[in-house]
Order: sequence, then C-alpha cells, then structure tokens
Amino acid sequence: MEVISGKMHTLTDQWVPVKDRLPDTHVVLVYDGLEMFEARFFSGVGSLPYFYSQDTGHLPDVTHWMPLPEKPLRR
Repeated sequence: MEVISGKMHTLTDQWVPVKDRLPDTHVVLVYDGLEMFEARFFSGVGSLPYFYSQDTGHLPDVTHWMPLPEKPLRR
C-alpha cells in the first residue's frame, strides 16, 4: 500500500467497470466476478472489443479492469 495525502491508497481504488470505460492500453488486469487475470485488450475496426488471457483464452465476462502497476524502483 502507498500513502498519498495522508490516506492509504490500495489497488482496489483503481478498478474500472467496463460499463464505464474500456482500457486504452493493451495489457491490463481484469476481474470477471470470480477470478483475476492478466489479459490483453483488443479493439479494432470491424470487431467488438474483447479481453484475452494467454492462460484461458477469450474472457467474455470481464466486469472490471485496471492498469498493471508500475515496476518496483531499484534501490
């Protein structure tokens, strides 16, 4: 967790409902109501937007997504 302006900031603050907005990056974390996956987001001319996981294939039931976190800083 990260402290920002005196409050705890967690990854749960960053989940975006797919009904509100779709990603503008290609690799994101997604949640389908049961499990969380690293997935690729595809959208293009002539096709519907979709999420795809290398482990499970097409993910039709994604409800939320979030950007991948930044890499840790080296110290």
